[in-house]
Amino acid sequence: MGDEDKKRAQILDSSFWLSLKVPELTEKGRNLRDLALGIPKKAQVLRAKSRNRALWMVFLGGTGTGKSTLFNAFCGQEVSRTGVERPKTVGAVAYAHAQTGDQESLPAFWGPVQQIDFAPAHKGQPGQEQGLTLVVHQDSRLQNLVFVDTPDLDSLVTGHQELARDILLMADVVFFVASQEKYADEVLYQSLVDLGHSGQRFFFVLNKADPPPGRSIQDILEEVVLALDPEHAFLSPERCVALPFVPAGNISECNTDMQAFAQKVTEFYTSGAAQEIVEEEKKRTWSELKADLSRTHAVLQAEAGEVSVWEKRLQSVYEERVSRLLEREEAGFQINQRRAVQEEIRKVFGRFDFLAGPRRVISGCLRLPLRLVGVAGPSRKARQEDLERAKSKAASRPVQEAVDEFNALFLEQLVPMGRDTSAGRALRQSELAMRPEEVQARFQAVQDDMAAWLNARFERMAREAPKGKAWGIYSTSALWGVMIVSFETVVGGGLSLVEVLIDSAIAPYVTKGAVELFAYQELRTITRELSARLKEGIVDILREQKDRYVRAMHELGPDTKVMQEIEEWAGWPEKKALAVLEG
Repeated sequence: MGDEDKKRAQILDSSFWLSLKVPELTEKGRNLRDLALGIPKKAQVLRAKSRNRALWMVFLGGTGTGKSTLFNAFCGQEVSRTGVERPKTVGAVAYAHAQTGDQESLPAFWGPVQQIDFAPAHKGQPGQEQGLTLVVHQDSRLQNLVFVDTPDLDSLVTGHQELARDILLMADVVFFVASQEKYADEVLYQSLVDLGHSGQRFFFVLNKADPPPGRSIQDILEEVVLALDPEHAFLSPERCVALPFVPAGNISECNTDMQAFAQKVTEFYTSGAAQEIVEEEKKRTWSELKADLSRTHAVLQAEAGEVSVWEKRLQSVYEERVSRLLEREEAGFQINQRRAVQEEIRKVFGRFDFLAGPRRVISGCLRLPLRLVGVAGPSRKARQEDLERAKSKAASRPVQEAVDEFNALFLEQLVPMGRDTSAGRALRQSELAMRPEEVQARFQAVQDDMAAWLNARFERMAREAPKGKAWGIYSTSALWGVMIVSFETVVGGGLSLVEVLIDSAIAPYVTKGAVELFAYQELRTITRELSARLKEGIVDILREQKDRYVRAMHELGPDTKVMQEIEEWAGWPEKKALAVLEG
């Protein structure tokens, strides 16, 4: 499929426009569906107008206003059913010449088309509930005209109003039929106002006018027009007509006023004015379609802007929670915990440095006993057991609390409240919040990563330690013990404060020997790295929670590529738009 074929398929396809998604963070975003659904309809109408050169004359009105009777007068036949029962027209009925009644040129969104060749046996068509009944004739006088009778605008039947408005999109000229008893009905009045401001050509027909003695039919028309449009905003006097009351029935029983009106209008539009009007209406349809495309793009753009603002607010809440978590962890390491860690580190060294004062004199005598008690360093199995014991002492509770606080703030500050919006529904899904077992599993993974790193670092440190005569604090067993204490301290909540504790606990044992300094510096480096790794690990847990919300929001749209395509379509000149739509 070529590029133009793809664009044509998209702009004509209702499902494409139904697939447009936005989080509905703006008022216009909540009305996007109604706006977007009008685009494929107008695109199909524009395509139909380009293929079908006839002038479409559409009859609108309320129940019992005589709309179908007037339609039949224009047709010169009883094409649409009339009578006292209401409603008589249950679907749209069109009367078209065989050369212009091409089903393939009709808008697809109207639904199925039932084509009937006109014959006396087919008089009085009620239409079908869905789609269009197309009555085809051979009257050459009406070859370039199509008349369409529509369901009642005030019908209580679901879909009648929508079908009438859908047919109206194809109209080049509209006849809005009212009556004295119904002209002020709210639904009919609003439909008339909408029609008046749409830019379409239309006639206002006051049917069944029945003036009292001493009053003329024109007096009644002027009163009605003044009541409907006191500021003369949309009812043009030259397009307002009053017709006397005529009983529904066969066209031959219509009075001469209705017949004369129908004949006069028909002769005008068959005299050469039709094609000019068809071209003007085609331009107007494209203008409306282009405006709808621009409005749709503006809505998508506004929604995308609101999503960016929302993400910044989410990032701010996230950073605040991260900062509070880290501050709380560091501040929560109280003096008694510090002393306990210091004492634990001193115990580790005490086993290997019990002769701290004279160790330089008798260091040689200590080598054999130190080897016997583990100076050569713990085995891999022993180290793994130490790490497992250290990890078991760590608790994910602070991280879980931070996640819970973050989620609470998110629901309070970042989820639209009091509105049934796409974002409100999606962001309140319980599946988005991390469960305690998920937090625990992720925290465990952080510990596993830290433990693996610590073990590898210890092995490298033991291999690379400079050889020297002074033992001081250097003992692989002692170093491993301090590393384990550091690990427990960090994952238990000490974070960067553990470095201070190690400094104060190890300082009494440090001499100026190369080995002692190497070990001391390595311990400080390792401690800082452990702290940094834990911070990054718990921040990653909170970041994952934040990213879940971001992904949920992005799934709601809008799609950047689709926005670009709609913007491109809105910028098309009319000639290109028609060329693409006609294919």
